[in-house]
Amino acid sequence: MPFGHRTVLNNDAMFFPLVSAVRGTAYRAPFPPLFEYLRRLKKEQPHVLAGVPHPYFGYLARGELPERGAPAEIPVDVALGLVDYFDVNCIWSDERGSAAIYHELLNTGFRLPAAGGSDTFSDLWRDPPLGTGRTYVQVEGELSLASWYEGLKAGRSFSTNGPLLELDVEGKGMGEEIALETPAKLAVKARARAAVPMTKMTVLVNGRPFATVAPEHGARELSWSGSIPIEESAWIAVQAEGESSPWVTDSYLFAHSTPVYVSVGGQRVVVEKDRAYLERYVEALADYARTKAAWDDDAERELTVKGFEQAREVFRAMKRKR
Repeated sequence: MPFGHRTVLNNDAMFFPLVSAVRGTAYRAPFPPLFEYLRRLKKEQPHVLAGVPHPYFGYLARGELPERGAPAEIPVDVALGLVDYFDVNCIWSDERGSAAIYHELLNTGFRLPAAGGSDTFSDLWRDPPLGTGRTYVQVEGELSLASWYEGLKAGRSFSTNGPLLELDVEGKGMGEEIALETPAKLAVKARARAAVPMTKMTVLVNGRPFATVAPEHGARELSWSGSIPIEESAWIAVQAEGESSPWVTDSYLFAHSTPVYVSVGGQRVVVEKDRAYLERYVEALADYARTKAAWDDDAERELTVKGFEQAREVFRAMKRKR
């Protein structure tokens, strides 16, 4: 699909169309947009989980507007509440770039579980091995597909191509929330372990490094503990990195946790720079749909533009009044 593509878990049956904007076919128009596809799917199969796979788009990661082509629909689908997880890891993407997009969305108040996938095709003779990118989930009760899906949706997860991550913020783990009435210092413990040396582990606050552990010659286990002052609502996560290795089968070692979310005075996280960028980005996407996309009829254009404008209003409404 021209605006990107999505992955679906826990579905009962195939849901069509699987593609759009394919010249010379009945699916030549870029319709339905992904948000409409997901809306229809979730209405028919409300238990499905929809995610963003290998979401590396350089312009999104750099905070720029796309110069040409159909922009990625990622911020729209997230704003409309149709995305259940975000793949930070995948062999086809640049994980640092994918993490930058993830941070932009988290910085606009959305709570997205971190995930990862290999994107391995069963019909190709040469493809990445299964498990190149993967998702670890803490389940509650007996291990089953149902409990795994529940844990993923709750955000008790991290994305990785090797390192195993641990995060504790005042006794809360990945995906959990700490509600504060006033600013406070929070006790944080983070740990990363890997079969090959890691070059650094970083504790992030709203996407910015708060503490970095970077041994001179790398290490297979890294840890940090300390206190983090929280003045306003924020998210805290841990990220680990390392060099390429035959045991990694990816460009470099990388892992990222779902955050622990901290609310102060009931406010959502809003980093204005990222909020304003995503509002401008979605407006550019709406303009593309309005003026450049090759629709079959006006009804397709109007439905798509309306959805993009609804997402833009979500971002606009998040602007914090000071």
